[in-house]
Amino acid sequence: MANRVAVVLDTFPRWSERFVARELNELLRRGLDLTLFVIRKGTLPPGEDAEWQPLLQRIRVLPSVPSPRTLASALAALPNLRRKDARARLAEAQRALGPAGVVRAARGHVLGAWCLEGGYARVYAHFANWPSTLGWLASHDAGVPFVMSVHARDLFVEAQMLEEKVRDAQAVLACSKMAHARVCEVPGGKAKAVLMPHGLPLDLFEFRDPSRRAPKGKARDALLAAGRFVPKKGFRDLLEALARPALARRNLTLTLLGDGPERKSLELEIAKHGMGNRVQVRPPEGGPNLRRLLAEARAFVAPFRAAGDGDRDGIPNVVLEAFASGTPVVGTDAGGLPEVLHEKTGRCVPAGNPEALAEALAATLDDPAGSAERARAARAFVEKHHDIRASAEPLVGLLS
Repeated sequence: MANRVAVVLDTFPRWSERFVARELNELLRRGLDLTLFVIRKGTLPPGEDAEWQPLLQRIRVLPSVPSPRTLASALAALPNLRRKDARARLAEAQRALGPAGVVRAARGHVLGAWCLEGGYARVYAHFANWPSTLGWLASHDAGVPFVMSVHARDLFVEAQMLEEKVRDAQAVLACSKMAHARVCEVPGGKAKAVLMPHGLPLDLFEFRDPSRRAPKGKARDALLAAGRFVPKKGFRDLLEALARPALARRNLTLTLLGDGPERKSLELEIAKHGMGNRVQVRPPEGGPNLRRLLAEARAFVAPFRAAGDGDRDGIPNVVLEAFASGTPVVGTDAGGLPEVLHEKTGRCVPAGNPEALAEALAATLDDPAGSAERARAARAFVEKHHDIRASAEPLVGLLS
């Protein structure tokens, strides 16, 4: 079963991680046989979504805390020649994670037994935290190669045993130059790090020239922003920008798509500044609904910043989706965003500067010809660098 791959994930499906679904769908299209071993099974809004449906039937949930009987059964299933190696990995995990962490990591041994029973040829784990820890343990138990991918928060804030996992991985895939550089800092990382940007199924994204989106009559300019309501998304800066002179008297609306711990404080901020008639907070959208909103927007805003704990974005997929849709993008130089957003593809300003953000948005709205030129360049950029059929090629080569 050379093409059978055990994919290890945290919560799946998760609305904010559509990039994972797109990658896995491309692997299925290439003929790989995937089982998604997840720490928690997520939920999706009602209704069918073609990007998620092929994957839902492939999910298998790992036991939250294996019982002594389950764990004993899993260890008994391991070949005797791997036992010494398994004990060595367990000792490394105990030193790094402590006794409580080792208890949580025990399901990695269950996964190793399942990999042996199912004849899996590879273990592939998304994220540098718990999924790759479990995948790393399982690969040792089952005696099969281990591949992992790293992204943003998982790498810069929540990484576990990064040196050990990089040491033992066949390859470490990084979705941004920023993440790739971090992996290269780890001993042995330069030999393992592979830059693999996230890709889009571009046939789903129809380019709509922004010069055709100017509002008619008294209609308002529509701005759009999306993401989890957490500090690194910078939505407070965006609300401040709307109150600055460059935007305060303009006939515009902002739709904020998302949810998260800052939702209530953002709504209080909107009320405090009397922006209720200009700013609408809506639940997260994806798939056809998000593509429709992008097609209608005069500009997409990415006001991101680095959070106090070091959390930052890599290259947010919604920015790439805006590029693919022809929606002008105004954003900041936080995280990996400058890797794609610059003077040729949009407008990029210093993070944490509401005044600069307001002026860049005003300039985008006031320069439809220039915005259209940048939008066309941005579409060409994603076609060249972020087409899923090409961008996933390194992973296909590793797992086939």
